[in-house]
Amino acid sequence: MRPAVPGDLAAVNAVVRAAGRPDWAAAALAPRPDRIAVVALAGGALADGELAGPAQADGRLLGCAKTHVYPAPDGGAPAGHYLGGIVVHPAARRRGAGRALTEARLAWIWERADAAYCITNARNAASIALHVGLGFRQVASGASFQGVTFDGGRGLVLEARRPASCAGP
Repeated sequence: MRPAVPGDLAAVNAVVRAAGRPDWAAAALAPRPDRIAVVALAGGALADGELAGPAQADGRLLGCAKTHVYPAPDGGAPAGHYLGGIVVHPAARRRGAGRALTEARLAWIWERADAAYCITNARNAASIALHVGLGFRQVASGASFQGVTFDGGRGLVLEARRPASCAGP
């Protein structure tokens, strides 16, 4: 696990294409003080050719994820730091990469804020289970939050509070 860098763009987009998602723009990986993008790497745990993307010096790219900061509330979605796009290569799913990417982003958020948020589709049981397992709880339900709309018409805003064991801002 490490912060993403602009040079990761080709490997990141190979993973997102394998997952059937649209390419990320280069700006998503550009360093900024108000957000972070991270990548999960495998040290050869999977067979060659099983994952898309070029080999990295420290492994193959398994997945990528980013955060967003929304400065103003929108309906039931508070202003604050949000976990954003997360993509794990289909061949690497259900092996802990998604949780590791989420924990890395939460650690980054906890250094800056007392709360973290996530917007997810109400039908996305895997996302809901992952976030509830990390201490998130539902704070809103609706058709759209922060410009995000949902297949099926309903999404959720989930919130987690920084654990007392984590240093804060």
